[in-house]
Amino acid sequence: MNLQIAYIAAAALGRVSSFTPSTISTARQTIFRSASSSTLNMSSEDTITLGIFGGGTVGGGIVEILSNKADYFKQLTGKSIEVKKVCVRDASKPRDFTLPEGCSI
Repeated sequence: MNLQIAYIAAAALGRVSSFTPSTISTARQTIFRSASSSTLNMSSEDTITLGIFGGGTVGGGIVEILSNKADYFKQLTGKSIEVKKVCVRDASKPRDFTLPEGCSI
């Protein structure tokens, strides 16, 4: 399992509050313990809303991965993930990725 995804999921569960190497380990343990059920119960809402800092290679890649893997995340968590905002230094600069519907820079 990708460590960043494990951390995001554990943070949504409220199991970690800051990013350190030890929280990644905790996040992985949390996910693996929780993965024995068919879905992870993260909150009462049906949608997890995200904001991304950076719209370059990494931020754009994350937006694309979240879009491409939406069904997988829905199956894993029982929730849909929606990227609402992308924070960038220069909003007028062209981007090499497609913003999801309802997302703004």
